Amino acid sequence: MNKETSILCLAVVYPILTMGIIIAVLPTVHAQEENIEVILSSNGFKEPRVSISGNEVLVEYKQSISEFGSVSEEFRRIAIILTTVAEELSPVYNVRIRQYFDDGQIMELVGNPADGEAFLDNQISEETFSAKLKFKPLTRGHAILPGVCEPAKGENCENCENFICYPNEFCDPKNPEANEYGCVENYIPSNSHLAGSEYVCDDGYEWNSDGTGCVPEKKCPSGSFKFQGECYCIEGYEWDSSKTRCISDEEQTRVFIGLTFESRSKPGGSIVQIPLRLTGIDEKIGNMDITLCYDPSVIEVTEVIKGGLTTESLFEYNVMDGIIKISLADREGFSGDGSIAYVKFDVVGVEGSSSDLDIAAIYVNRADDYEALYIQTHNGLFNVISMENGMGDGNGDGMYTALDALYALQMAVDKIPKDQSMDMNGDGSVTSFDARTILKNAVGGLKSRA
Repeated sequence: MNKETSILCLAVVYPILTMGIIIAVLPTVHAQEENIEVILSSNGFKEPRVSISGNEVLVEYKQSISEFGSVSEEFRRIAIILTTVAEELSPVYNVRIRQYFDDGQIMELVGNPADGEAFLDNQISEETFSAKLKFKPLTRGHAILPGVCEPAKGENCENCENFICYPNEFCDPKNPEANEYGCVENYIPSNSHLAGSEYVCDDGYEWNSDGTGCVPEKKCPSGSFKFQGECYCIEGYEWDSSKTRCISDEEQTRVFIGLTFESRSKPGGSIVQIPLRLTGIDEKIGNMDITLCYDPSVIEVTEVIKGGLTTESLFEYNVMDGIIKISLADREGFSGDGSIAYVKFDVVGVEGSSSDLDIAAIYVNRADDYEALYIQTHNGLFNVISMENGMGDGNGDGMYTALDALYALQMAVDKIPKDQSMDMNGDGSVTSFDARTILKNAVGGLKSRA
């Protein structure tokens, strides 16, 4: 895992470690609550508090921001809490965990006691365990350096430079509506409600990247976990080139052979062309029937076109609600590495929403003897990102490339529809100036988003 990824993973776990945790279980006697508190205390959890109500258990603990370990160590701590509930009560109870940071932030974590036991017994991997956990930051975090400014001593956004208000706030410590940092909301963040002195996202929503509002929760890929609306790869995994899938160190050494519906990320209101790419097939293909599935509330199909391998093929497609059917036949057959087709979409979903890109069915015959040919498939994921994160990334693969610059030039001459995410200088149009800016970044090897 590279240094950037390591830091990102640490940034996610870091807040998880510095807050209290809340879990929920069926009603039991007060003694059971105390037993769990004692066990957690003996395992290093500070000031644990446990309460049982209905079919949930609630566990709270405190931990300073400065005390945290590796990603693996923190998953183990979470598993200890889940296992303690399983052993003292039952592995069938529902568990809701909320972690309380010492800077006032709150992280919610939902887990299953049985999964905690399986992880500690090495019956499931860290990747599987992380995929079963659900992380949701209830508060949005602060754009400050923890411990540098102290509200208890009268320090605030006006007299301590490390307190920075959010974009939808202004600094006015004397205002009766100001929070402890001296910041006042210009407007209530969308899809949120006040919990104590902090705004919390409504159910089904999470904070956007700048903390100004709550957007629909987005799914994170396997091998990752989420914090403050962003997905981070766990230890031993790295993002692929499109920044939409976490792949293991072992997988990176292997070359996938088969058909891939590639992953992409673009802002709402933009356009994207996603390839169906064939890799490593030596036998010539004579015909193919492919069924693709997607979420039409996130992306809408506008066209399906031939790929590089199928330019000489007979080619037809049909689009239904969330389904694309593609059929093609080739006189001589084709093989090798390249695109079978490109699916063009309009991005209609809101920031934070996502759509699976599934190859639901595929039927293939060899060109020479008409025998059925098995081809492995790999599904993709499309994420709707912010305009800022998608700026200049024409094909949505997470990188600045010469192809992105070419897209900008084609838009400049009205060869393809304009996409405002390609307007690099913000003048309201896409021109050769924007293309050169993208090309310069591509030569420098810069990524379009972190």
